[in-house]
Amino acid sequence: MCFTPIRFVLLPMLLVLLIGLPAAAQEPDTAADNTVIAGLEKKVGDFFADLKTSPDSTKSSRLAFEKVLEGSTRLLDKTAALGALIKRTDALTTTFGNYRGSERISAKSIGKDLVLMKYLYKCEQYPIVWHFTFYRKQNADPTAGQWIVIAIRFDTDLELLALER
Repeated sequence: MCFTPIRFVLLPMLLVLLIGLPAAAQEPDTAADNTVIAGLEKKVGDFFADLKTSPDSTKSSRLAFEKVLEGSTRLLDKTAALGALIKRTDALTTTFGNYRGSERISAKSIGKDLVLMKYLYKCEQYPIVWHFTFYRKQNADPTAGQWIVIAIRFDTDLELLALER
C-alpha cells in the first residue's frame, strides 16, 4: 500500500472529525444554564464592587474575598494562599490604575455542577483577567444559590483569551 502525502494530511483530519462528533451532539440545558449564570454573575459583580468600596484597600479586599468565598471552607482555610492573593489584589490599583469596570468574557457549564467564568477587569492602564470556578454542592437545587467558589485567581495573559474564541 502506497502512502502518499495526501493520506498523511487526510487521515489526521478524519480522526479529528470522528472524535469531535460525539461532543458536538451534546447540547447543554441553556435555560437552566442562563439562570445559574445570571446568579453567579451577580455574585462576581458584587465581588468587584466590594473590592473598591473601602478607602482601606486591604480591608476592602479581605472583606470582598470573605464574602465571595462564603461556604468555601477549603479555600478560606488556606490562609497563606488567600493572604497572598489579597496582597496581590491590593497592588492592582498601584500597578494597573483605578478600576473602570468589568466585562464577562466567558461562562461555561461543565455538567450540571461546575461553572467556569472569566472576566475582564478593566483598569485605567491595563486589563486583568479574573478566573472563577463555581461548584454546586451535592443534591442542591441549581437555582437556589448553593454554589461555592472552589477556585479564584487573576492574571494578565490576555493573548490566551484570543485562543478561546
